[in-house]
Amino acid sequence: MHEGHRNRMRDKLLSGGIENFEEHEIIEVLLYYCIPRQNTNEIAHALLEQFGSLRGVLDANADELQKVPGIGPNAAVFLTMLPQVLRRYELERFEKRPLLGDSTSSSLFVYELLKGLPEERCVSLYLDTRSRLIHYEILGSGIANQVGIQSRKVLEGAMRHRAVSVIIAHNHPGGSRTPSSGDLAVTYDVMNTLSAGGVRLLDHLIVTNEGVTSLENLGLLKEKDPQKTKEIAEVYEILNKTAFDGGKGKDDKEVAKLRDLLQDKQRILRKMNGEE
Repeated sequence: MHEGHRNRMRDKLLSGGIENFEEHEIIEVLLYYCIPRQNTNEIAHALLEQFGSLRGVLDANADELQKVPGIGPNAAVFLTMLPQVLRRYELERFEKRPLLGDSTSSSLFVYELLKGLPEERCVSLYLDTRSRLIHYEILGSGIANQVGIQSRKVLEGAMRHRAVSVIIAHNHPGGSRTPSSGDLAVTYDVMNTLSAGGVRLLDHLIVTNEGVTSLENLGLLKEKDPQKTKEIAEVYEILNKTAFDGGKGKDDKEVAKLRDLLQDKQRILRKMNGEE
């Protein structure tokens, strides 16, 4: 009975493609290749009930997946491997050594590298004199907001690969595209460390599921004045706290206080820039 159903599902896939499948049917067919001789339809529904969507299932880790009845170690490894394979496939669609000298090309590259990851991951891209990619490496991964970029490690990688310039990037899983004060502090630390070693930091990119923010495009890699850097960082920290969305979770007085503080910081920056 199961075999006949499986054959019909395979015929449906071959004749119409995956676009004609419901989410539970996609998961059901995927499970054919790691769970023999069982009704994977029921397991697929259980996975969707637990994780909410196909994406939620594929983003889950192996331990979480194995809590669902019917999912053993083999199936858990298979499902967690799929997003990694797809990410590798997308990256290999680029040239082996793509040119990443502008924010558009570098943003596309790191978006494919970091999109959809459930945990925060930091990477560095090492470039040659033509801004062609020499090598990229993962600097760390883990729980969001707990993974840092060590400037010394970035410089060591640049020296090892004889890079002329570097791009650093990290993702904000489910978070804001606005850089935090911590992001800015890391940026300036890496920029100064690389500069001391004769290497240029081209950009710091922040990846979310909605897109990529380039700190270079925001003009934040041009600043050298430590006091101005501090004021800029505090402006972005306030922006993150308010998000100008009505201050969810905050009372009106707190929102008003944050916005007054933001205006003060912006006024300080205008004076520093000679605009007042």
